[in-house]
Amino acid sequence: MNKLHWSVDYSYSSKLSRTKQIQENFQEEFKKILGDSLSSSPIDFNAKRKTHRYTLLPNFWSGFKSGEDTNLNIGQVSIERQRDESEIWRYKIEHENTSSGEALSLNFYCDSKPARPLVDSWQIFTKNSADGSYNSLSLTGKWNEQINGVRSVKMTTANGLVIVAGSIKHNETLTCNWAIFDILPLLRESISMDRLAILDDLEVLKKDCYIKPLEAWVFENGNEKYTFTGFCVFGKGLPPTYWWLTENGEVAVMSTMLTTYVLNGRSS
Repeated sequence: MNKLHWSVDYSYSSKLSRTKQIQENFQEEFKKILGDSLSSSPIDFNAKRKTHRYTLLPNFWSGFKSGEDTNLNIGQVSIERQRDESEIWRYKIEHENTSSGEALSLNFYCDSKPARPLVDSWQIFTKNSADGSYNSLSLTGKWNEQINGVRSVKMTTANGLVIVAGSIKHNETLTCNWAIFDILPLLRESISMDRLAILDDLEVLKKDCYIKPLEAWVFENGNEKYTFTGFCVFGKGLPPTYWWLTENGEVAVMSTMLTTYVLNGRSS
């Protein structure tokens, strides 16, 4: 069996994976999800509207699954975006983690420039499966006007509480981690990007972030072979994430420290 790339292969990360059978089950499930999605027609990169959907797989089974449950799926995310006539992209993110009972909805706008800088205000809605008044939270985020060449990034709750995420200089580019799905396809010629400011889930500011290339990965699934282009995104307070793009420029796999996102569907 052709092995997965080291950046996404968590077959050996738990007690469940100590047997060859479980290792193979892990890889088979990963390959089935990704293989089925890659067999469908790719989306035109220049499409004005597109949606990609990903299955969440836990990198470490302990705490996510019992010893009897070998089904890895712990949730899904939908990344929908649409470009208007002024070349502004509207993003709508729906993220659900069924193992933790958490759901996150994001709405924001980005310029069409390669670094996808945030424009206008953005909205965050998060909820969990707990009872009571703390099971949901709504936030509206925005940049403040420049003061001495510095902008502050703030979020406000429905009752007026202001939360300061941090500040950036006027020449720094601020983007969102979910816009990286569209930043990377534009980097295939310029290879890397330096000193980005990333607003993680539109809440936590990560500065001095970098995008650097990885080696190519040939993903084999049955008789099919796909050559992926790899990137690593990292920075101050931002653990490395690994991204793998198809030849058409779509993100097939993205792996964070705790979760791997595997493409399971797409539409335009």
